[in-house]
Amino acid sequence: MRLPLFLIKVFIALTTTNLAWATIIPESEYPFPIKDHYVSTISSAANTPLASYETLKIEVRKDRRNVPLLEKRNAVPLALFEHKNKKAPLAFIISGTGGTALSGSALLLASQLYLQGYHAVTLPDPISWHYVLGVSESALPGNPLRDAPEYYEFMKKVTSFLKKQQGLNFTDISVAGYSYGGLLSGFLAREDEKQKVFNFAKVIIINPPFNLKSSMMLLDNYFAEVKNITPERRSDIMGALVTVASQIQGEGFDLKLVAGAAQKLHLTHPECRWLIGESFRINLSEVIFASQQVKDLGFLKKKALPYRFNERMKEARQFGFREYFIRFLAPSLKPNRETPTREEMEIALNEANFTSLAETLKNNKNIFVLTNKDDFLVTPADIEFLENTMHERFVLYPYGGHMGNLWFPMNKANFERIMSLTQ
Repeated sequence: MRLPLFLIKVFIALTTTNLAWATIIPESEYPFPIKDHYVSTISSAANTPLASYETLKIEVRKDRRNVPLLEKRNAVPLALFEHKNKKAPLAFIISGTGGTALSGSALLLASQLYLQGYHAVTLPDPISWHYVLGVSESALPGNPLRDAPEYYEFMKKVTSFLKKQQGLNFTDISVAGYSYGGLLSGFLAREDEKQKVFNFAKVIIINPPFNLKSSMMLLDNYFAEVKNITPERRSDIMGALVTVASQIQGEGFDLKLVAGAAQKLHLTHPECRWLIGESFRINLSEVIFASQQVKDLGFLKKKALPYRFNERMKEARQFGFREYFIRFLAPSLKPNRETPTREEMEIALNEANFTSLAETLKNNKNIFVLTNKDDFLVTPADIEFLENTMHERFVLYPYGGHMGNLWFPMNKANFERIMSLTQ
């Protein structure tokens, strides 16, 4: 029987990719079917798990049980993929910006590792309302320098919880994070070098934002595309996507379904950018809402009353990422909440960028980076940084946008291969 050309290319790519050297995969060896980086990014919302899991909840902060409008929602959900009564390596998966432990991409990665023989646990991103309400002391996440030590303590609590409550028996511990969760994973690796509690066997960083300032501005600009799209058109787009999402929830990931919806909608690039910006803005508004319910700084003027829930959430939606950093987060990094100067903010942002991890990335041979050349959060300078710093421990794909190719066979194979490497 003659194999289709597409399958032949996939087989060749899978069997010839060599992770013993810096892997910059050329377009000719990567038959990824979605060449538009906006469409591939949007398709990441269709990621689903490959195996069943158990949903658990850990209560880290009992003092947050009665936060107004969020009563009894302080316990943080986790998803556990467990090999019952077996000793196995444990992998933590940290979601991306706004993501919870039940986000599709986190579940996909965790289930993949579970099928590879790992116990796997998904965790929320620090920039998520679950984490803000249930863990964060400041309730103002988004600076990995502050987030990492706190998140490291959270991981200790989760590990203890899994041992005591679940009787989980594991050998070593690895961590994989994507988007902001990927950036955070790099800072967690540096924290682990100090505390040496986990001694991570592997740290996998997927599609991290390299520069926080430019990432914030870009996402705000994407959301601003809303002014060029009529309310009727926005309604049509969202309605179609909800329909597709419902089908995927019931039937699992289907590339034809996703591609068919995109083709039917005839999405323009401004519409794609708006959809991406809209998704991130929704997540940010949830973070701001939860944050201000925990510690009200007076930025939201609508009072926290049950019948004003939607009004207060709508008010939170008015703040973009840049404004969140300047008005909410940055002052909380200084004593007495003084307004930082422009120079101080630039320093704070630079210290929190991916490139500030250069020494850790260069010297820790257990860290690997997987990213895409057409990710809108990646620049040629970022790729050069990886080449100079990571050497043989990074993989650069030509396509996939931001998180749009996790499901692709080559990506899955390389992820599994890295996790199976021994030092």
